[in-house]
Amino acid sequence: MIESRTYSASHDVQIDGQTAESWSTIIAQFADTNIYQTWAYGAVRWGDRNLSHLVLRRAGQIIGAAQARIARVPILPAGVAYLRWAPLCQLRDTAFDPDVLTEMLVRLRHEYVTRRGLALQIIPPGLAEGDRAVAFRSALDRSGLCPEPSLGRYRTVMVDLLPTAEIMRKRLDQKWRNQLNRAEKNGLVLEVSDSRDAYREFLGLYAAMLERKRFE
Repeated sequence: MIESRTYSASHDVQIDGQTAESWSTIIAQFADTNIYQTWAYGAVRWGDRNLSHLVLRRAGQIIGAAQARIARVPILPAGVAYLRWAPLCQLRDTAFDPDVLTEMLVRLRHEYVTRRGLALQIIPPGLAEGDRAVAFRSALDRSGLCPEPSLGRYRTVMVDLLPTAEIMRKRLDQKWRNQLNRAEKNGLVLEVSDSRDAYREFLGLYAAMLERKRFE
């Protein structure tokens, strides 16, 4: 079902009614799109029946989008709308606009909290520094959303992959460059495969690494 609601003369919100193909077309327009907001990830991780989509348009043009997982409590009229690395609010080849972010958060809260009576949990991109991080914190505060102290924090480091390999290598810390030089001298070989045997081999190496490094 496609439901469209107009909040002002220039903004309207489309609720649900997406297909895997239409959603992929929408998120491809954003510079801040990510795997967590893809239909494929959501369908495998949570089931496509548990996905909900909100699209914000201004003067007919898409300016924001978000995919949420809806988790309901059995029997009780309660649940959570869960969004990871959302909302998407920066179109490709355009500057980041904090006002679009704020507008998206307001619409998300109205739809999932006010209308549906759900709790709203948003995990924004884990950027600790920069204008975008400041804008997210400010927009979340203005939208009436507050941090959950019981949840741990994490950071995300974004690396620009457009420069040449030589330039990126020079930007590495000296210690990392030394390790890279050492690895290259060890004659390591990179193999790419999609076979089941290769995957089983990878799982064995991965398990050994976890045990050796004592990772959880």
